[in-house]
Amino acid sequence: MLSDGEQVLAFTSGLMDGDTWLITLTDRRIIFLDKGMIYGLKQASIGLDKVNAVSGKTGLIFGLITIEDGASQRHISNVWKKTVVKFVNKVRDALEQRR
Repeated sequence: MLSDGEQVLAFTSGLMDGDTWLITLTDRRIIFLDKGMIYGLKQASIGLDKVNAVSGKTGLIFGLITIEDGASQRHISNVWKKTVVKFVNKVRDALEQRR
């Protein structure tokens, strides 16, 4: 799963495309994991060098994280409010470290 020497910096979970995903930030990429009940494990990742922007929005209880790369936007909804700002800031810090 993780490459040799890769470090986990932050994680959260939320809904994306109708499924619940674990979103993990490492020092090299953002990993999306969905452990489905029927279909098994789905995994996707975006290298930090491909991330163009990340943003977050919070409501009363839940929030939304949007991650943009060159090809698409990923919207993760129903993220616990207290993790939205922390996760977004960690991604921005990791992007700065990569530049």
